[in-house]
Amino acid sequence: MKLLTSIIFTASLFLGSNSIGFGQGTSNQETTSPAYKRASYSKEHIELKNSHLQFIMFRRINGWGWGELYSADGKLMAVLDHLGELMLRDQDIPMRFEAESVERINGKDGESLVFKVKSVVARDNLNGTSFDQWMHYPFSEPAITGEVTLTLAPDKPLIYLKYRLKSTGNYYAWYIR
Repeated sequence: MKLLTSIIFTASLFLGSNSIGFGQGTSNQETTSPAYKRASYSKEHIELKNSHLQFIMFRRINGWGWGELYSADGKLMAVLDHLGELMLRDQDIPMRFEAESVERINGKDGESLVFKVKSVVARDNLNGTSFDQWMHYPFSEPAITGEVTLTLAPDKPLIYLKYRLKSTGNYYAWYIR
């Protein structure tokens, strides 16, 4: 267990021409309707594309938060279920990172999508549900805020994920992923 203060993390996903897809092989490039059905969808999307990959980021009802990765021929390869999540000690469920807006940036490393993220406040999502009366979450504000950047390399099957996160308090985190 570590005390959460701030974190900067960079990861990359390289998908070579011999990669085996992770999804069902569904083609989705023409319709831009999500193949992944385990998320709410608010009919908004934004995409990054080069000659090797297409990455489509979809907006949930509460904010930007999940995406699908397609090969050049339109086959679903992978799903990014969320922009990240945080699990705090003594909590029942992890808190996803979601963003209210997205900004497209072109740079020397490729085209990027920049998301100003915050962890979901579970208490807000329980209001008006049957869980509201018997589940109490102590947090009334996001436990973590920051920025997640997805960058698609211009001429390679490579996506960079960059996380710049800051805690809003002294929390003990089981994990951030």
